[in-house]
Amino acid sequence: MIVLGIVAFVNPNIALGGLVFAYGIATIIMGISDIILYIRIERFTGFGPILSLISGIFSVMSGIMLIAYPNMGMIVILFLLPIWFISNCIS
Repeated sequence: MIVLGIVAFVNPNIALGGLVFAYGIATIIMGISDIILYIRIERFTGFGPILSLISGIFSVMSGIMLIAYPNMGMIVILFLLPIWFISNCIS
């Protein structure tokens, strides 16, 4: 962890790129699990949990976008992180 921290200080672009890649992988996994949840629940409840399917599709698309275009993911993180921090401090 010490070496990882030093690498993050020396070259923050690599650290941010790794963070975007990790979020992309996690988003794809969450999307696939939402789609699987929809398939399992749809059998018992009909066509009700459509929100799970839509969110799963959007999650998979977002994860692929983060992996395919990491610079766009960095820009999004650079804008959303300060907005989240400011709103958290205000609340």
